[in-house]
Amino acid sequence: MSGKITISDIVRSFCNYPHSYSIKKPGERHKVVMHSLGFETKGSPNAPKGLPLPSQTVKWTVLVNHKQWEQMAKEYQEARIKLKGSRVVVQGELLLEPHFMVEKGSIGVVAYKIECVDAKKAIEEKSRTL
Repeated sequence: MSGKITISDIVRSFCNYPHSYSIKKPGERHKVVMHSLGFETKGSPNAPKGLPLPSQTVKWTVLVNHKQWEQMAKEYQEARIKLKGSRVVVQGELLLEPHFMVEKGSIGVVAYKIECVDAKKAIEEKSRTL
């Protein structure tokens, strides 16, 4: 069983890994180029009565494959906005392998779906004005 999660926040940082990682699969080895997005979210101050308040801030490192990264880059280039500082919605699963963490103390997420909210809004507005 896996822990699924959705993160909706502003991108604080991103990293393009300069080399490939070897990912082991049963009987195979693949070279995979990965990218990452960094988020820092805050918990709600309104926890249910009787439960402790959530953490003040939580750091997330979201791992993105090269195909997803290229699609994001295409959207941001078309929208003519920057990735850093824009809102993104990520759906994925938790990753508890500490050697993949980009930022110390962050929680890892493997991205299955990424929605570039600000880029899509900018593209829609641009198409309406044409």
